[in-house]
Amino acid sequence: SSYIQNLRTAGTTTLKFNETGGNPLMRVDGANVTVGALTAQSVNSNTIDIGRDTDIEGSPQNVITKINWMSTNANASQHFWLNTLSHGSQESNLSQVLNHAYNNYGPVGSNRLWMAPSDEIYSYMIIRDNTTISGQNLQQL
Repeated sequence: SSYIQNLRTAGTTTLKFNETGGNPLMRVDGANVTVGALTAQSVNSNTIDIGRDTDIEGSPQNVITKINWMSTNANASQHFWLNTLSHGSQESNLSQVLNHAYNNYGPVGSNRLWMAPSDEIYSYMIIRDNTTISGQNLQQL
């Protein structure tokens, strides 16, 4: 949104989107996607409220199920996003989720997963959605 972009230009925030809660919370580039009992909601440069999924604190298996669902339903034009968090004393739950993600979808698995701090991901999304490349400016290396 222009409000968020103005904040970035002014240098007053490192985050691109307002953080609000919500479970289950998955986002997808393009239109909403529902498969079975799970839905990923559309996200694009006009989205302000991304939200945070807090299932990791109560049920790491629910987060693992979401990650598996996203991987199964992803394709070249349908990229999924899960914004999760945990507060203190959740190391065991967090380790379960991170180990599953790394072993199945990270460099030792399918290598299809990107994990990063939210400000880096949000910056990527805003830049991606506001960048245009003209064919006449491309050069072959």
